[in-house]
Amino acid sequence: KGRSHTLFGPAGAGKSTEIQEAIWAAQRQRVLIYHFDVERSATRKYMSRQGIIVDDRYKLKDGSKGYYYFRPKSGDQCYRAARRLLDALPEDKDLNSPPGVMVIIDGYKAMKPEDVDDEKNPLANEARMHNRYQHLLRDSVERAGATLVATNQVRIKGIGGFWVRE
Repeated sequence: KGRSHTLFGPAGAGKSTEIQEAIWAAQRQRVLIYHFDVERSATRKYMSRQGIIVDDRYKLKDGSKGYYYFRPKSGDQCYRAARRLLDALPEDKDLNSPPGVMVIIDGYKAMKPEDVDDEKNPLANEARMHNRYQHLLRDSVERAGATLVATNQVRIKGIGGFWVRE
C-alpha cells in the first residue's frame, strides 16, 4: 500500500504473466484496478483462461465497476492518465488498511516521450520519461494508498558493472 514495484527482465521472461497474476490476486480481494497495457501484451482470451474477469462483470464490493483497461499510445499519455486517476481518488489516511486500488503498467520499455525522437539513444528516451513523471506518480500512489505494479524490459548489456544476458 502506497508503494511502487517494478518487475525487470528480458523479453519472454514472464513479466506480463506476473502482471496478470497480480490482477487475478487483486480481483480476489475486490481491489479497484487500472490496467495500462503500453506494450499491448494482454489478450482477453489468455487473461480469461487465468481466471481474470476482463469485462464489466468484475464489480467492487459496492457494486461499481472494478477493472479499467487502457492502451495509451505513449508514455506521456500513460503517466498523465494514471496520475489523473490517482489524484481523483480520496486521500487514504488509514495506514493499516489494505490497498483499495492497484495501478498496473505493463511496458515501461515501450514508453517514449511524445516530444523526443532520438532513435540513436533509446535508453535516454526512457530515462527522460521516468525522470519527468515517476516521482509525480509515486507521490500520487502514496497519497491514494494505492499499489503500483509495473514491468520494465531489460534489453541492454553491461551497464555500470551489471551484466544482463539476453
